Amino acid sequence: MSRGGPGSGNSCGHDPRQPRGFVPPPEHAPRPAILRRLIARVQDYFFHPSRVLPSLNAANGSPRRQRSERRESCLAVLGAILHYTDLATLRVGIPGPSGVLSGLTVPVLARRAGVAERRAERAMRDLKAAGIITVLPRCHRRPDGSHRGLAAVRTVSPHLFAALGLERWLAHERRKAADRRHRREETQRRQA
Repeated sequence: MSRGGPGSGNSCGHDPRQPRGFVPPPEHAPRPAILRRLIARVQDYFFHPSRVLPSLNAANGSPRRQRSERRESCLAVLGAILHYTDLATLRVGIPGPSGVLSGLTVPVLARRAGVAERRAERAMRDLKAAGIITVLPRCHRRPDGSHRGLAAVRTVSPHLFAALGLERWLAHERRKAADRRHRREETQRRQA
């Protein structure tokens, strides 16, 4: 079956009967079980938006249900965000050799989520308006006085885990992640 064909009403390949979600890159190591479970649970939002994440459903400011294409984009982008979430801090990024997270730009998140950049931007606005993520813009001042934008600091709200019944598990996993980070930092200090 082709997506976006005659009668589908869109040109982005969206099929409301078979929503596309985030697919992790095959070369990535499996993420922690809690993140995989959360990504799976948020997929229920597509068919039951007002029941699963009512704040996201209302993020567009309309009393009507969020359009299915937009729900699909939100889920794909949220899946990518959760895949790259550090459990200890709930910040989104890719850890470098020293353990410091490098934030991901919207174009990178869009590519990883498999959606167009404009759709990713709209999804990001909805996720932020729903209180699912926070976004802290960053920039670097150049010697000539101009500014260069950097990847924003994105953080996943613990309320998302609570809304989907994973609050206690999150507290446990965050403690374990913080302990692992502390041990890694201790080892690096001793080796320096």
